[in-house]
Amino acid sequence: MTALNQPGSIKRTVALSEIQVILNTYCTLARGNSDWDQIAKLFTADAKFRFGPGGAISVHPSQISGVAGEGEAAYIRHHLTSWRATFVSDNEAHVDSQFFAITDQTPLGVLDHWGRWEDIFVREGDAWLIKNRLVIGEGAHPDGWLAERSKSFAEGK
Repeated sequence: MTALNQPGSIKRTVALSEIQVILNTYCTLARGNSDWDQIAKLFTADAKFRFGPGGAISVHPSQISGVAGEGEAAYIRHHLTSWRATFVSDNEAHVDSQFFAITDQTPLGVLDHWGRWEDIFVREGDAWLIKNRLVIGEGAHPDGWLAERSKSFAEGK
């Protein structure tokens, strides 16, 4: 077991804080008119961003803009709720997070979509970065951005 799994360890506290900064930064960047170049910097050079049924769709984070395509929501905000990290070594952590998103395409105060991120973080130099993100959608408003984008994606648009 890595020392990073020991509660109360200063190294663990620092690592958790650094991972939380990446999670929070992703949430603040993944919005309307997203800065895709800045988002890609949160990931390793060989990272995979997977989504869809069973993670069947896999792209490099720099290609996420192509997934959003012409259908990027004018207003979208991602919110991180709860997360947990398990360190499998001094340089790798498995992180499970829960999130929800609101957009301009659902009624005011209604969630557009929600789910989980299953991430593998790795330490590269002085930074923790995402090496693999699996997006698990657990629900979506039927008239929301994600539902519409999913239909368009299925139709090849």
